[in-house]
Parts: sequence; structure tokens; C-alpha cells
Amino acid sequence: MEMAILACCAALLLYHHVGYPVLLRLLASGIERRRGLSSEPGARSFRPRVPIPSLALLIPAYNEERVIRRKIINGAQLDYPPDKLTMVIALDGCKDDTETVLRNTLAEYPSCNARVVVIELNIGKIGVLNQLMPEIQTDLVALSDASALLNSDAVGRAVAHFDDPHVGVVCGTYSLPEDASPGERAYWEYQIRIKSDEALVAAPMGAHGAFYVFRRALWTPLEPDTINDDFMLPMRIISQGWKGIYDRQIVATELEATNSRQDFRRRIRIGAGNLQQALRLWRLANPMNYRLAFVFVSGKGLRSFLPFILVVSFAASVSLALSGGIVWQLLLAAELTAGALVFAGAVMPGRLPRTLNSFSYLVQGYVASGCGALLLLSGHAKDVWQVSKAKRISLHPPSEKIPR
Repeated sequence: MEMAILACCAALLLYHHVGYPVLLRLLASGIERRRGLSSEPGARSFRPRVPIPSLALLIPAYNEERVIRRKIINGAQLDYPPDKLTMVIALDGCKDDTETVLRNTLAEYPSCNARVVVIELNIGKIGVLNQLMPEIQTDLVALSDASALLNSDAVGRAVAHFDDPHVGVVCGTYSLPEDASPGERAYWEYQIRIKSDEALVAAPMGAHGAFYVFRRALWTPLEPDTINDDFMLPMRIISQGWKGIYDRQIVATELEATNSRQDFRRRIRIGAGNLQQALRLWRLANPMNYRLAFVFVSGKGLRSFLPFILVVSFAASVSLALSGGIVWQLLLAAELTAGALVFAGAVMPGRLPRTLNSFSYLVQGYVASGCGALLLLSGHAKDVWQVSKAKRISLHPPSEKIPR
């Protein structure tokens, strides 16, 4: 019995990490050949049309005093008609000097080419989206992190994709800061390759929260306890039959590298979100849409349960080793050695060889995901931001409120 369990777990692990990426690449390559595409999209600039779509760039901000100035300046430099672009800065319970830095920046750059509306509240990111989206009446809405800078043509390139009336959401790619850890960099390079191929075969599995754009008319409120909005929101749109685009030349560059502790906490949250979205969006596995079902089940869906599969696999290995047999004892010894390397990579990030660093970062991710999944199942995966009385302010220009 233990051998069958171990074999099943090993097959699932091997399929997710090796079989699925290889099969996905083969399918994507075939699509590229038939369409005459390249895996690196060519230049796609904004093509003015009448009427030019209006767009609200919504930026939730929590304690962003270190980056908000650069974000505002970056927004002012976006290559898009200024009368069609509004930046909505949602200060969500900031306890630092984010608002002061923001006021000073707007005073310093009064002629920024995008209108800026500032909203101050304290209800968590999902609360911010649910409260503000009904008041935003632009054609398109873009969500972006305060700590991510966009290339100047990001908005124009994204909007150009909406010339296709079937496109519902456009996702950009994600670039790490130069001082990111080797393990994190290798992980994101892998994720970007996978997401690009998934988009070709069916649809991008979620967006990078740093920047994505969707049709305002397709918005539906999110459940208050939603964890990964950058997956739930785009995939709801795609599940309704709309097309999702992943454009690797739309780049959002992260300004701040996270330390190992911050990164682990972030991955716990993502792990809880992965299980939540797998349970809530199970209809994506509908075989009637076999391409979408294939990428969802093989990728995000299976990944949500891999922490449990690893635990079951290890338990089966221990049972087999205790029952005797040099092969099973050697297998258990190898697993324990791998665990020691993962621990070394955690306490000495960046000091191991590149391959070991990547392996350690990957397994740490599953440990974090397992913790997040357990928190979700126990009912403790909640947003910890405190809620206080909300108020609204408009800093620039004083007469503006929510864009229409």
C-alpha cells in the first residue's frame, strides 16, 4: 500500500515539475508555428482610435512612503493621452508618511500628465476594490502596485490589445529588482516562462499583481475574504468566455526586494490563496473547455495540493524504511539530506550553488504554501489590517473625485 501511495505521489510531483512544463512548451511551440508567432512578442504600440478608451490606474497603497514618489512620477511619464488617464491612489490605513510624501510630490509636479485622485480609507485591499470600483466609470481599469514601476508604453500597449472586442483582461510581466535573491530570481524566471506558454495554449493563469488591465464593465465584487485578487479577478473574467492576454513586453519592475522573512510570509499568503482559488474556481476544470482545464488542473490547481502530497510521500517513505529494505532506507536518507539542504538555503540565502539555491527556494515555497493552506482550512487566513473610519480626500486636482 505504501509503495502505491509513494509511486502515485512521485508521479504527480514529476508531472507537475517536469511533464507539464515540457508538454506545455510543446503545445505552445506548435501554436507559435501555426500562427507564425515568436515566444517573445514583437513591438505593439498604442494605436489611437476614436474614441480613445479612458482608463483609471488604481493603486492601493499601504505604508509606501519609500516608493510613492517614484510611482507618481512614473505615472506622469506614461505615454497615454493625459485627458484619458486618471491615477487613483487609495491610501489604505497608512501609518507612515505616505500621504505627506504624496502631497509634496504633487506640489513638485503640478503639470503631471495624468489626473491624480487620492482616496484615504482603511478597509484592506479587497474592501478598497469593492468600494471604489462601482464609482469608477472609465472604459478600462488597471491595477498596479505602488512599489512597481511601469515602462512608459505599458498602458498604451495594454490598451491596444482591447481593439479585439473579445479581450477582457491584459496582463503584463514582472521584473525583480537587481538585489533580488538568486532563488527568487530563478523562481520568477520559471513562472514567467510557464505563464507565457499557458497564455498561448489557453489563457494566463492569473496576473502579476504589479500591473494588469481589464474592461470596467466586467467587474463583479470579490468575496471579502479573497486572498489572491490578481488571480480571482482575471480568472473570473476568463471563465466567462473572455480572452486573456499575456504580453511580456508590458513590464512592471519591482522597486524593493523582500528579505527572506518577508518573502516567506508573502508565500504563506499566496499558498492560502492558491488553495482558496482552486476550491472556488473549480469550474475552470470543466472538460468542455479542455485547454483551459488542462492548464488550470496541471498548473495552479495541482500546485495547491502539492504540500499535502509531499507530506504523504514523506510519510510513506518513513513507513517503508521502517519496514526494512536498504532501497527505502537510502531513499529516506536522500529525502532527509534534501531537507537539510533546504534548511541551509533558508538560513544562508544566496550562499549555496545556484541549483541548490533554486531547489531550496522551491521547497521553502511548498512549506510556506502548506502553512497557508492549513491557515485557510482552519479559518485563520484573514487580512490583518485594522479597519478604521474611512474618509475621502482629493488632493489633485481639488475638484476631482472618482474618474468617469
